[in-house]
This record gives sequence, C-alpha cells and structure tokens, in this order.
Amino acid sequence: MTSNTTAIEAKTVCFMSEEEVYALPPRFSLTFDDGVIPETTREETVYSWYLWHMHRSFPSTPLLINHHLNGATITPKTHTGILANIRYSVITTYGELFGEHEEVNRAIYDSINNLYNGMTVKLEAYITSISILDFMEIHFHEEIFAINREMKNNENLVDVQIDKNHAKILKILETDPQLKNNAVARAAKHKLVMPAQILQCISARGYVTDVDNARFRFPIRTGYVEGMRTIVDYATESRTAATAEFMTQTPMQQSEYLNRLLQISSSVVKRVHNGDCGSRRWVPYLIDTKDKFTDMNGIHYYDDEDVERVITPNDVHMIGKVIKMRSIFTCIHPDRYGVCSHCYGDLSFNIVPTDNLGHTAAVTLQSGQSQLLLSHKHYTSSAHAKSLVITPEASRYLTKRPGYNNHAFLRPVPKNTSISVLLFLEEGKNLDDLKFLDSLDKVTPERITNITALGFILKTGNEEEREVVIVSSDSATSYFTEEMLEYIFTNGFSVSEKGGYLINLDKWDCDKPFIAAPEEQFSAVEYSELIRTFVKGSSSKKNAAEQMKTIVDFHEPVKALSAFHDLVAERLRVNLSHLQVILFATMSANLENNDYNLPFPEDRSQGQFTKHDQKMKNGNISAAMAYQTQVATIYNPKTYLHTDRPTHEFDFILLGDSDGNKT
Repeated sequence: MTSNTTAIEAKTVCFMSEEEVYALPPRFSLTFDDGVIPETTREETVYSWYLWHMHRSFPSTPLLINHHLNGATITPKTHTGILANIRYSVITTYGELFGEHEEVNRAIYDSINNLYNGMTVKLEAYITSISILDFMEIHFHEEIFAINREMKNNENLVDVQIDKNHAKILKILETDPQLKNNAVARAAKHKLVMPAQILQCISARGYVTDVDNARFRFPIRTGYVEGMRTIVDYATESRTAATAEFMTQTPMQQSEYLNRLLQISSSVVKRVHNGDCGSRRWVPYLIDTKDKFTDMNGIHYYDDEDVERVITPNDVHMIGKVIKMRSIFTCIHPDRYGVCSHCYGDLSFNIVPTDNLGHTAAVTLQSGQSQLLLSHKHYTSSAHAKSLVITPEASRYLTKRPGYNNHAFLRPVPKNTSISVLLFLEEGKNLDDLKFLDSLDKVTPERITNITALGFILKTGNEEEREVVIVSSDSATSYFTEEMLEYIFTNGFSVSEKGGYLINLDKWDCDKPFIAAPEEQFSAVEYSELIRTFVKGSSSKKNAAEQMKTIVDFHEPVKALSAFHDLVAERLRVNLSHLQVILFATMSANLENNDYNLPFPEDRSQGQFTKHDQKMKNGNISAAMAYQTQVATIYNPKTYLHTDRPTHEFDFILLGDSDGNKT
C-alpha cells in the first residue's frame, strides 16, 4: 500500500448508500475482518457492494476478503462464487437461529436482483457488441495467423496438435494487450461465449463426426471466418448440424424420460434434517481425480485424529487420498425417509424446506445430461477419437504403441511356439470375398470384419492353449487392419472344425497394426444410456475394460457409489451428496421378505440395491401409478395384497392425505 492510498473500512463501505459507493475514490485499500486488500478499485467494490446485501441483512456476519471481487475476472459465475462464500459465513454465524435458512435464501435472491438492476441502469452506456471487424482483427493477428497457417499446411494434422494450438490461441485472446478492446477477445476472457464456439470461428474446425459418432478421416483446416474451401469440407461440416438436429429428437426424449423416471423413484428420499444424527461410522472413499474432488465440496469426513471436518475447495491436498467419509449410507437418523445434514453434507444449506431431497438430486443430475444433448454442436471444437482399450485378458496377446490410439499390435510369441487366431464366422462374413479380388486397393477394412472377440491358439510341441478374449467396447466392435487383411489375402485361412475362420500368424510382422477400432467421438447418447442402465439395474453390458456393472451387481454401497461417481464424473459436475441420494433411493430393506421400504435407519448399509422396475412394482403405489402401466398396476392382485410399502410425496393424490400418511 502506497503512502497516499486512502484506507477504508470494508464494513463502512458495506453500509453506504448506492450513491455514496459510486462516489468512492478510483483506488483505495480495504480493511476486512480477516485482513487487508492493499489496493482495489471503485468498480470492483461497487460490484461487491451489491452482494453485501447479505451482510446488511445479517450484520453479525464477518466481512471477509473472499467476499470481495479482489481483482478476479468477472464471468457469469463470479457473483455466485462470492455469494457462496458469503452464504457460508452467514450460515456458520446464524445457522442455528434459522433452522432451514429461508431468510438467507431470500437475501441471496435480493442480492442478485439488486446487482442485475444496478448494472442494467448504471452501465447502459457501456453496452457493446461483436462485429465482423473483431473477427478480422483476430484472424490477421500475427501469432494467431501463423498458428492457423501451420495447421492448414500440415498434411498429417492430428487432434493433439489441434488441441495444443487451440489452447495457444485462447491464451492469446485472454492475455494479449493488443486485443484488450476486441469484443471477441473480451467475450473469451470473461467466459461469455463457450471457447469451442469461438475456436470454430477463428481457427481450424478440426475433426468432425457424423450422426453415428464416427469421426471423418480428415480434419477441416479452416474456421467459419475464413470459410470452408472445398466441397468435402462443406459436406463434412454439414453433419454437425445434422447431429445437433438428431440430438433434439429421440435422444432428448429418452433423456427427459429418464429424468422423469429418476424424479419419481428418487422422491422416496424426502428430507434432510439440520443437525448431527450422532453416527460415528464412516466409509472409505478414494478421491482419485481433481474433478471428483470438486464434486465433494461440503462433504463431511474424519481426519487422522477422528475430528469431523468439511471438504472445502482449498483442500486440494486430499486428491489421491482415501478419506473416512460420512455418508447417507451410515446415517442413523430415525427418519427412514430422511438423513441428517452432517451425513448428507453442507449442500444441505442449499435445500429449501419444501424441496423433496430425491427430486432435487434427480433434477440436478439430469439437467446436465440434457444440456450435453442440447449443446452438442457448441461443446464440440475438434472431435477426439476414443482410444482402443485392451482388456487385461487381451493384453497377453495384444499391446498398444505410442501414436496409435485406435490400433493394437500382436505381441511376439516365444520361439518354437506357433500362434493362430480364430475369428467367429458371423464376425467375418465378408472375409470370403477376399478370394475373388485381384488387390485390396479399394477395400474398406471396417466393412470386412466386425469383431467382438478373438480366439488365440498357442502350440508349443504337443501342448496347445486356447483362450477367447474381448476386443470390443459397448459402442464399437474392432476390425482387422488393412495390413492384416493384406496378410490374409496373401497367406489365406482355413475353417476350423467347430466353425470359424482360422488364421495362422507365424509369418505375421508384429510391427504392423493388427486390429483397430473405428474412430468415434464421445457420444452423449451412449453416455446417457450408460447412466440409465446403471441406475435402473438393467442387464449388464460389456464395456471396453470389463463387464459393465449396474447397481444390482454391488453389495457394498460405497463401491456402488464410487462406480456411479466414476461414470457421472466423466462429463458432468454433480455433487456427491446428490449421487448418494439417487443410489439410496434404489435400495430396499429386505427383498427376500418383500420389504421394499428404504433400509432401516439403524444400518442403512444393509439395504439391497433393487432393479428399478422391481422397485416400482413392489414399492409405493402412488409412484407406480405416476410412472407407467397404470392398468397393469390396478389389475395386479399384489397391488392390494402387499401392503408394507414406503410412503411417497404422491400419496395424497390417491389417498387424500396432504401429509402423505397412509389411510
């Protein structure tokens, strides 16, 4: 702080009028309850002052440095981040007095409303827009132009190079002083437009996928500003719009139906109770990635001294560690349809008393999925091909090499050992056609074989070993490479006694790619289907690395939670508290005794995960009637004979009791 900088108490500013705040000096220092900001600006403080309505409503709340903008770049989420900090301070100061925190939520609404109205009125003269001149300035920017030119001239451009160059361009947009007044650059810096949308305009469009997620072989090396220069580029880019249109049809319908399904089924978990149930039980939980750590903000755990603590964004040192986590599954609150706030986590501060806990969790999860489908075109800059995954069993025979994400190579076998591969007849229907060709110049390898599994046969002397391994994923089968087809074309094959194409590989060059997987982009449709399959407990599928498990394949809740979190965290940021609620709602107390109520509070972990259809038929009748097959439910004798059922928020519709009590 310089000697001529005006020093002001932050709390003094907090209780100023709007006119007084706008009359503050251009620069000054601010003293907070936890320290000093040596220098800030009037603009930053005005922005923060609107959010300090929370402090004016709850004056005992400490005014902290993280309640101020303090040099941060303003984005659409900046005010919510500051308000989250303020809200936490309010709750920790006044929490016990407010019970369910309704007054706090009202103050948050007023803060946002005041900020919006103030900015709208006061900043009207500063409204700006983006023009083609802004794009042209970026296009001809010396560094950006050089990067784009290099990609245009690179005949072997791969997605890794595109990603690196796109990252360089974004950094230039956000940091280069030459572009500080460029509207596009400002939009990028302040996160007003998705980065992928900007890059589609000013740089190489990159790799594009078709409706079936198959990636086109060659990238588009120009963006929308420069324009598509060939008919191939025009045709390739047209599939982006086709994909976006496709996403809004059946996939969106399926996603919204899953949304409805989860809302109905998860609503059986009704409430969160402020306070501690007193449970000292915990579950071990691995925080193995940064994304999963982000999802665990507010979760309670026990440290090495068995002191209960709360995970905060500052606890990054916990990444890679196993924590002793408090969980819904270890909560002993006597309410069978509720949990305590300590086992649930500090996300309870955000739950309005009238909200249904399960419904909130389901909506939070599915809103992210729906957005993935709706914004598919805007999320995709350059499509990344999914890497071929070799299962542990297949790794004995196959291996990966750098630069070959979609290919696998045959491992060399010991001397004096003969190796053959067996291909099932139905997976090589077009292999016979090779006999009638003069060459393979016009053969498309993907169309000759369609491989889910291969049988490997090893012979050493009189000993023979056979093993079948999976070489496919949920979304795609593998195929013999062009090099392998050339080998078969030259050396031939035979048909085994039990049926199947038998190919001796003793002359095979292990330095050549053996099998490959189609170049496919991440599919929001497949992702949504995986979540649906997992939660509903549908039939298990084969995934790239192992058999795809669902909830009914797990007997320990923490393992099911970890698997579910792994799946969701692949693309979405959903707090772990929500995921726990969704899984808890699928549990039944005792399937053998036809008890489909939620597990007993004394030991919720002893509950059993239940298939969705089974839970609907034997669980709450009101939920079943709201779901589907109402006629079947009415005419099923079990509907009337089985009376030990859980309550549901919809009970008043059928039973006429507004409290949801059975009559």
